[in-house]
Amino acid sequence: MFTGHLIDALRTPGLSLDEVFNQVRQKVIEASGNRQVPWSATSVVGTFVFRDLSEAKRKAEEEAARIEKELKDLEAKKQAAVGLEAQRQQEREAEAVRQRLRLQQLEQERLAAEEARRAELSKLKESLGRRTEEETRLAELRKRVERERIEVARATRAGMTLSQARAALAAVEAKIAEIRKPLEAEKAQALARLEGDYKALREAAARQLQRGEFETTAAFEARKGKAEQERQAVERKYEGERVALAARYDGVAKEQTRTLEAERDELSRGSYLADGLQVAFGQYDADKGKWRVVVNGEDYEMAIAPEAAQALSTRRSEARLEARSAVGAEGALMDPVLVDPAGGGRFALKPRVREAGETKVNPRDGLTYVWIPPGSFTMGFSAGDSGCDSDEKPAHRVTLSKGYWMGQTEVTQAAWTKVLGGNPSRFKGADLPVESVDWNQAQKYCKETGGRLPTEAEWEYAARAGSRGASYGELNDIAWYDSNSDSKTHAVKGKQPNGWGLYDMLGNVWEWVQDWHGSYSNSETTDPTGPSSGSMKGRRGGSWVIDSGYLRVSGRSNDPPGNRFDGIGFRCVREAIP
Repeated sequence: MFTGHLIDALRTPGLSLDEVFNQVRQKVIEASGNRQVPWSATSVVGTFVFRDLSEAKRKAEEEAARIEKELKDLEAKKQAAVGLEAQRQQEREAEAVRQRLRLQQLEQERLAAEEARRAELSKLKESLGRRTEEETRLAELRKRVERERIEVARATRAGMTLSQARAALAAVEAKIAEIRKPLEAEKAQALARLEGDYKALREAAARQLQRGEFETTAAFEARKGKAEQERQAVERKYEGERVALAARYDGVAKEQTRTLEAERDELSRGSYLADGLQVAFGQYDADKGKWRVVVNGEDYEMAIAPEAAQALSTRRSEARLEARSAVGAEGALMDPVLVDPAGGGRFALKPRVREAGETKVNPRDGLTYVWIPPGSFTMGFSAGDSGCDSDEKPAHRVTLSKGYWMGQTEVTQAAWTKVLGGNPSRFKGADLPVESVDWNQAQKYCKETGGRLPTEAEWEYAARAGSRGASYGELNDIAWYDSNSDSKTHAVKGKQPNGWGLYDMLGNVWEWVQDWHGSYSNSETTDPTGPSSGSMKGRRGGSWVIDSGYLRVSGRSNDPPGNRFDGIGFRCVREAIP
């Protein structure tokens, strides 16, 4: 009885252990009519509740079924995967076979192509051999044609006069220039593009040599050396590419003008009968064995023994002049030779070395000009000159590479009237210097007489005449100025000349020069011409109204080119006088 009621109580879900025993005890008492009273105590410690496990069993069974099904599915997938892997393995093996077959096919194709190329190369070599033979024959033909052309040209030149040779040379030069001009333009564009390409890189390298705003001195010094090396590397790379680029264009130009340059060289080397030139025999110096010969107004000397000179003197009219067709910048004769047909002699003419102070009369205006030889001097501030102004500094070395003829005097009013007519001067007199002329009028006169105004360097070099002081003599002996001029200009050549025979380089009237007025540099220069532009033209030498303190060979002044007054005149220079 107890057991049956215990089982029923245990099947009731949610009862605690104490409730189970209490319920069983009550049921047994009721069923036995109080004849049986079961125990209700337990030795189990804690609170226990009995649950109904039927639902849990059901869920467990369902879960077991699900797991069993999943296992079967997995097994099926495993079997399927095994089959798929086997299939893929078969496909991989098949692909490997196909690849081996393809490689074999490609190798066969390569071998076939290589064989074809060998055959083609063999044919090409054979063809090139024939072509090389043809090119060799063609080159030989070209050489023959060139030799014949040169011989024809030489034969033609043999009958040329100097003027004809010069004309032919000018034509060849024009053709060369025509070819080179577009190439030079293209080269300039290419160089400009290269410079543009490197501009940012070069600027960046240069900036690295600048100290940063928040950079310490130690940090800057630590990186400066490397920065300079990087900058130099950039510059070397740029310069290398620039030189190479220019060389490529120059090479193209040289190749394209090679034949013309050969023709030009042939023309230049030839010696031709000088036509249209006036040849005059001057004085013969028997002691030196030299004869002065004047060709179109230019002085030459030829070395000739007294006996030969005496023989030639009897047949001067038969002598002829030959020269090369190449001409210098001023049109001077190149390697002139005097030929004595009867005596068979050929005598080289050498330009006579002129001495400073030699004179010639300019037929254009009738004024005498003095030869100023080339040379170097210190321009500007003279040592020990306390009256030197700031624009005369710094003193600097100047070289004049060519000699020139300078007016012995300032241009006179008589010469002005002869050349341009009229007389703008305030003080009138044929031998007085012309004054009250502006820079443009002075330049016009010089151009009309075959010359120009002197540069400032030419003027000071000629005024010094080798002297190094502020003046080339005592002022009262060499110049008209405020203390001795009686407030007027005076006839030229009224005072002593300088060491090269030039009069009134100081005083009488200011003299316009070619240059725009500008500051000096302490750099050594050759043939300076002053600033390229400006608003004031230079004038030199002082005038009749100037205080003696301003009469110095280094003294400078300036005026607008349109300015004129009664204290300013000029003198001209010429490169050559016939």
